[in-house]
Amino acid sequence: ALSPDGNHVLTASGDKTAKVWNMSTGECVRTLRGHTQGVQSAVFSQDGGHIVTVGRDHSAIVRNMRACSAILAIRNLGLSSINGHHTRPSLFSVSTRS
Repeated sequence: ALSPDGNHVLTASGDKTAKVWNMSTGECVRTLRGHTQGVQSAVFSQDGGHIVTVGRDHSAIVRNMRACSAILAIRNLGLSSINGHHTRPSLFSVSTRS
């Protein structure tokens, strides 16, 4: 996922992390941990202030972008993906496995 300001790229990985990359330098500037299985989806909020990751461990973690600290972790929800909404700065939709 590309950050709203175009300065960062967010990637999800099977190694249980998501990473924030600097677009100008190609450098990994943050590694986000907290999932117990691979990360399936990762998105920025429209204002770029938050990151949400969804893992194969059926959890979603919402983080503050600046500190990358987890502000909310939702576990055991059977989550499969997440999409950022462009109509509201910090609204996300989560789809559940059927």
